[in-house]
Amino acid sequence: MRGRWLAPVVAACIAVTARAQLPAPAENPALTLVHELAARQFDKAAARFDERIARALPVARLEAVWDGLIAQAGACPEAAKILRAAGAH
Repeated sequence: MRGRWLAPVVAACIAVTARAQLPAPAENPALTLVHELAARQFDKAAARFDERIARALPVARLEAVWDGLIAQAGACPEAAKILRAAGAH
């Protein structure tokens, strides 16, 4: 149960790198979330969580988990390029 949210986040990162044409971030909540995480805007990202997820993954834990993912899998430079192309500054 603890890692159930991880798969959608990783899937969103993969989807971001795999798609050439993306809707604007405001139209794509997953893209917006990935952008916020990549920009280290953990407060902003966590504000999107419902109460249950917010309790399980407070901002400090979200940051630690994100940093752990980057440490394990490495940065996703292609995602950054695609986010910029999609208008996510």
